Amino acid sequence: IYTARYEALIENPEERVHALLDHCGLPFDEACLSFYETQRSVNTLSFAQVRKPLYSSSIGRWKHYASHIEPLLRSLPAADDRT
Repeated sequence: IYTARYEALIENPEERVHALLDHCGLPFDEACLSFYETQRSVNTLSFAQVRKPLYSSSIGRWKHYASHIEPLLRSLPAADDRT
């Protein structure tokens, strides 16, 4: 199992993509960093997001709901890693 933090991906996309591909035993391809430029068909519910570059505006948005999910947050490991 590979754990990926979106915040780390945003901070250093190339390094994190290399790490993920290494974990999967796959070679690096520059197209992985510009995935949103592909012309191929996308048939998933996230098709609109696939056409956009990575963005940071969602980072920390979960904090608006922290009081509602407090029991869940206490049960998760590495609570200090949340940003």
